[in-house]
Amino acid sequence: MNSTGTEWLRSTRSGGWCESLLALSNRTGPWPEEPPFVGERPGKFEPGAAATAAFIIFLGGYELFTARHSFPVARYLNILILLNGITSMMNHITHHVYFDFWDGASMILAVNLAAALWFETLVELVWPRWCSCCASAGPSLRTVCIGCVWLLVCAVMTLGMTVVAPFGGLLAIPGSIVLVFNLPILLMVLTAAAMLHCGMPHMIHPTGSHLVSTATSDDQKDSPAPASEWALLGAARVYLWVGVASYLFGFVCWNLVEKGCDAMPDGFRAIGHAFWHLGAAYGLHCLFCILIFFRAVLDARRFDGRWRFRFRSSPSALLRVWLCVLPVPEVLEPPPQGMSV
Repeated sequence: MNSTGTEWLRSTRSGGWCESLLALSNRTGPWPEEPPFVGERPGKFEPGAAATAAFIIFLGGYELFTARHSFPVARYLNILILLNGITSMMNHITHHVYFDFWDGASMILAVNLAAALWFETLVELVWPRWCSCCASAGPSLRTVCIGCVWLLVCAVMTLGMTVVAPFGGLLAIPGSIVLVFNLPILLMVLTAAAMLHCGMPHMIHPTGSHLVSTATSDDQKDSPAPASEWALLGAARVYLWVGVASYLFGFVCWNLVEKGCDAMPDGFRAIGHAFWHLGAAYGLHCLFCILIFFRAVLDARRFDGRWRFRFRSSPSALLRVWLCVLPVPEVLEPPPQGMSV
């Protein structure tokens, strides 16, 4: 059996996940009859993981063809999700090292890209209030800060600390695939939650005369936000925490099964990685919607302060249920030319 290091150069097969044990008569090894492979155990056809990778492909296409916005980089994010679904499916079917590499690489590139986009948006949202003392430096200092965020997330973390089979990162960090892959998601969730629950002053246009409070609940008093925006904010909060719960569910299932594979019943071996695909894909879809929401809030500053974001709805009861479970973010057209920016 091959290990890591240069041995992968002499192999075209990657190792398998815990589900592969279901296809092996000898589940403890060694496996001298198997062709050379990279990993802990031979890779066999994993039907649960392969089938649920189709859900990742579906969500990538769903976001690409239904989400309405003028944010081109987000469409590349959708393409990376599509590629991850395709290469993940092929990896769990063939265990070819090419698909194994792109299964991990496309996932990490997508997460790091989404994180960089979010942190740029966050800097833009909080800069006018938190960094008013830096106004004399103009937009140049803000641009430098945003550039540093992109450099750290999309260059240092991706190349330096991320392990993607069969390669190791430039900086050897034990467990880095788990730590570094989830660190941007954790920081995104924490900062997005802070903005959704405590950051209304950063999300409302400070001079919009139309923003007259029609709120009725105690926590909405003295707010310039109209009731429709409070309703939208409530929906965004729900999707944020639903997405977090879904992602955590998949992450826990995956790690419990993979770490304790030898002691797991066959039923858990069959569904552990599949639940990771379903839970993580749906959770990241919810976070994608939240990212588009915040970009729309940021765009409102450049026009008249009105939020032109909405979650798509439908007069059909059946479609409303569908859109409630699988939300579609929409950003309406900006105001006509000539309006203040």
